Amino acid sequence: RPYIDNITSSKVVKSWLGHAVILKCVVDANPAATFTWYKDGRSILRGVNSTHNNSTLSIKPNKSDQFGSYLCKAVNIKGTTLHNITVEQLCECHD
Repeated sequence: RPYIDNITSSKVVKSWLGHAVILKCVVDANPAATFTWYKDGRSILRGVNSTHNNSTLSIKPNKSDQFGSYLCKAVNIKGTTLHNITVEQLCECHD
C-alpha cells in the first residue's frame, strides 16, 4: 500500500484569513497512487494538483470554517493510506 512520506508531507500549516496556502501529501507508492482530498467528509476537487507520488491542495481560507483538519487519501491496488493535515488560523491581533 502507499506509505506517507512524513518528512515532506505537511502536518500543520498556518495561515491568515484570505492568504493562500498549499497542503502537500507525498507518498511512496508502486504502482502509482491516486489521490483524493477531503474536508469535513466532503471530497475537494478545486485546487488539487497530483502526480504519480505526490499531491498538493491549494486553498485560500476566507472563512474560519475553512481552517481545521484536511484529509489526503492515497490509493493503489495494494491498499489505501490516509494522512491528516491541520490548517491553523493565525490571528491578526492588534494592540
